Amino acid sequence: MFNKRKKILIAVGLIIFPLIELFSQSYKYEIGGMGGASSYIGEANPGLYKNIGGTFGALFRYNHNFRYAVKANLAMAHVSGDTQQFENVFPDEKQYAFSRNVFDLGVQMEFHFFNYSEGFRYLETQSWTPYLSAGLGVSFAGGESNFFSVNIPFGVGIKYKIRPRWNVGMEISFRKLFQDNLDVTERNPSLSLDDPYNIKSAMYKNKDWYQLTFLFITYDFYSCGGFCK
Repeated sequence: MFNKRKKILIAVGLIIFPLIELFSQSYKYEIGGMGGASSYIGEANPGLYKNIGGTFGALFRYNHNFRYAVKANLAMAHVSGDTQQFENVFPDEKQYAFSRNVFDLGVQMEFHFFNYSEGFRYLETQSWTPYLSAGLGVSFAGGESNFFSVNIPFGVGIKYKIRPRWNVGMEISFRKLFQDNLDVTERNPSLSLDDPYNIKSAMYKNKDWYQLTFLFITYDFYSCGGFCK
């Protein structure tokens, strides 16, 4: 009878413990820094990667399992634009330029294409993975004309474990704003870029955007072995 129970317990363990490790991580949290390029997309910028500025900040991740993570970031991005750089004509042929720093605070869910981990190879884990991210955030810019808006961040990236506790990666992400006055300052009052054509605003048009392309490095902590309660 004892041997039969022992065999049953061993069989149950062989089923349960791989499942436990599948839905858990050896390290649950990451903290690190990010830095790269930023650009504004709106009435005073003709396209992506024009008037490139710099961005830097800090990020924190909670790794729920091999496939999903939640990331929080606090970053500063420099954005600028100049209407003289493209052929679009504004009312009365007025020209406009601006430059300001934007503070970005947000939370995003990340989906890994591969099971991301340094160990657990029998679970088909990989030391690298592409990922998608999306979430919710807020943007603030000070100066002569304060700016505040909720934003929708979304992007794509890739991450790689260079050591069991160290991660590096790159991400390209966009921030969709719910306001059209990121490019409005009191320094240039002759032309308002807050709806310059008097077009009724909507979420998908006549709103400002900004874009972040950055590299990051993070350090894993809080080791919980194969299972975290």
